[in-house]
Amino acid sequence: MKKFAVPVLLAILLTATACSASTQPEAAPTPSPSTVTEAPVAPVSPTVTEAAATPAPSTAVTEAPAAAAPTPSTVGEAAAAAGKGIPKPTAEQEAKLLADIKKINSAFINRKTVDNARNQCTSILGGSPEATLVKTVKARFEGLGVESVSDLEAGQLLEIIRSNGFCK
Repeated sequence: MKKFAVPVLLAILLTATACSASTQPEAAPTPSPSTVTEAPVAPVSPTVTEAAATPAPSTAVTEAPAAAAPTPSTVGEAAAAAGKGIPKPTAEQEAKLLADIKKINSAFINRKTVDNARNQCTSILGGSPEATLVKTVKARFEGLGVESVSDLEAGQLLEIIRSNGFCK
C-alpha cells in the first residue's frame, strides 16, 4: 500500500502546486536562528514528470464486499434460507416419521411431534452445525410429557428426520 500511496501523493502535490503556481517565483523562507537552513526550493514547472504521470486514485465510492450469508438461527430464517418454507411430509412420510420416532421413545409422540420434526428440518437445511442441531432437537422434543432428551436420542431423531424423505 505504501508503494502505491507515495507516488500518488507526490503526483497530487505536484499537480496541485502546478495548478496554483503563480508566474512569479516564491520567496525563500527566511530561516530563524533555531531552524536548520535548507537549500531554497525552485518553483515546480507545470511539466509532466514520471510521478505526475501516475494516475491519481479514483475518488469514486466503491461498495464493500458483500458479507457472507449468516447462518440461520431461527425457524423463519432457516425456512427462508431453504427458499421453500418449512418442508411438510406427505401423509405416508408422516406415518413413517411417527412410527420411527415412537421406536426411539413413545413419549416423543404428541400433538407437536410432526411440527417439531418440520422445524428441526429447517435447521438442518439452514446449515446449522451438528452440535447446534443436537441442542435444538433436544429443546424441540422436550416438554409435553418428555422430561429430557439424551444426546443419543437427539442423534437418532436427527437421523430419522434426515432420512424420512420430506426434509429436502
